[in-house]
Amino acid sequence: MTAFPDVLALLCAQLPPAIGDVRCVTDLHEHVVAPIVQLAEIPGGGALHKPFNGPPLTEQYDVDVVVFGDSTVPDAVGRTRDLAQQVRDVINAWSSPGVTVDERRRPTRLPDFNPSLLRFGSTVRFTAARVP
Repeated sequence: MTAFPDVLALLCAQLPPAIGDVRCVTDLHEHVVAPIVQLAEIPGGGALHKPFNGPPLTEQYDVDVVVFGDSTVPDAVGRTRDLAQQVRDVINAWSSPGVTVDERRRPTRLPDFNPSLLRFGSTVRFTAARVP
C-alpha cells in the first residue's frame, strides 16, 4: 500500500531556500537562535474520503507555523512580521505531489516568555493523498 507524504518534512526541506536560508525545524530546542521557523502538526486531523471497506484515500493535517525573530535588532517587529508573511506566501504558492494547501490564516503576533524573541504564528490545513 502506498503511504501519505510527510508534509512537515517536505515543507522543512523547501522553505529555507525560498526564504533566505532561515532554519526550519519541527522540534524546537531550549536555546533558540532567531530567525527560525517552527512547524508542528496539531493533533486531531485524520482520515477523509474513507471507503467503507478500506483505508482512507486522503488525510488532513493542521500545522502550526511559528516564526521566531530577534527582538534586539532594529525594527524587530517589522522584520519578524515580514518574514512571517514571506513564509505564508511561500506556503500559499507551494505545491508537492499529493499535497494540497486547503486553508490558511494570516500570521498574528503571539506572546513569548522570552523577551529577546518575537513570535508570529498561523495555522495551515493540508490535505494529502497517497502517493506511490
